[in-house]
Amino acid sequence: MIRATLLAALTLGSCVATTPPGNAPQPVTPPAAPKTPGKVPIPSHGLLIGAQTGPGVPSPFSNVAPGISPIYVKFGSKFPTLTGPGYPMIDLDCPATLASVTDGSSDAWIASFASSIKAYGKPVFVRFCWEMNLPAKATANGGTPADYVATWNYLFARLPPWVSRIWAPSGGGADSLPYFPGVANVDVIAADRFDRDLTAKPGGFARVVAVACATYGKMGVPMGITATGAYAVNQVSFFTDMASVGTLCPAIKLIRIFDSPGKGESFVDGPEAVAKFQAFVAANVPSS
Repeated sequence: MIRATLLAALTLGSCVATTPPGNAPQPVTPPAAPKTPGKVPIPSHGLLIGAQTGPGVPSPFSNVAPGISPIYVKFGSKFPTLTGPGYPMIDLDCPATLASVTDGSSDAWIASFASSIKAYGKPVFVRFCWEMNLPAKATANGGTPADYVATWNYLFARLPPWVSRIWAPSGGGADSLPYFPGVANVDVIAADRFDRDLTAKPGGFARVVAVACATYGKMGVPMGITATGAYAVNQVSFFTDMASVGTLCPAIKLIRIFDSPGKGESFVDGPEAVAKFQAFVAANVPSS
């Protein structure tokens, strides 16, 4: 009986397959996690420059300034396809009321907006509810400066962390400091202001940046001008002066001009102004 049992065990053992040492199973390497985009790199030298003819509409000569591609998004609307050269600057307009964001009733749309940015998978700017210090905007939004800051923080806490946040008050509106979310909560401090002089008056660009730079230029946050331009009579001198931006306000790292009809006059740039702008772009190619 013992002999039969031993024989059976030996027979069974001879049937068990063994794996040669050289063919030992290798550990499975999990796929690499998708790389998370970073924020838009701010150039150490040169500028990110863009041009447009209206909300989200590139200027006919914006191909000479491929640093920024404007994208207009109405709050609560369908997210458009991000196209064009350069980094998208998403102009996310103000909600109907600030309370409609912070009370959670817009959470589903904000989540969809965030998902669209994630699907794009590249660095983007988001310029939310700009020129909030203008009386018309403040009235329409139905909130106080503190409400604006709360809405800002609520929104961006729900967007991907690589979104570059542009805070852009009007350079010609009321005091913007009460609306400022704080250095830790913005990535670019911008100013929107135009040279609206209807008579020839040199120095328009310096006047555009003076107040904003004096207020925010030493906060250690990159600055920008996200909506600017000049009426026809001053366009050439405006773009000529723009070449001195590094001296006028070293913190400025991005500029977007409007080549568009204006109120009372036109911001559509004439041929000589376009040539000046093209020269300005060529002299300010961004680099790290």
